[in-house]
Amino acid sequence: MDQRIENHETRIAALEKNYADLTNKMQAVETGQLRIEKTLLEEGKEQKKLINEQREEQQELLNKLLEHTLNIKQTNANKKWDFALALFGGGGFIYGLISLITKFF
Repeated sequence: MDQRIENHETRIAALEKNYADLTNKMQAVETGQLRIEKTLLEEGKEQKKLINEQREEQQELLNKLLEHTLNIKQTNANKKWDFALALFGGGGFIYGLISLITKFF
């Protein structure tokens, strides 16, 4: 009987040691997971910040491109009107037309 009790005591001591080892390993895994989670959150914030900065730069470039393009179109339209006004407003075209009409009639 004493041998059985001693055997139980030895087995219980081994189980307690194994349980303590498993608890320590689980805590180490949990700590590692928390570190990984923290690292991922920080990297996610950095990537989000970088993406937002790039989006703002692209928006600025797009705005500059649109402004430049629209400015060119507006300038071309203004030049066409200036040409039309010079042609018709100076009286040269009308005078030439009247001159041609009077020559043929």
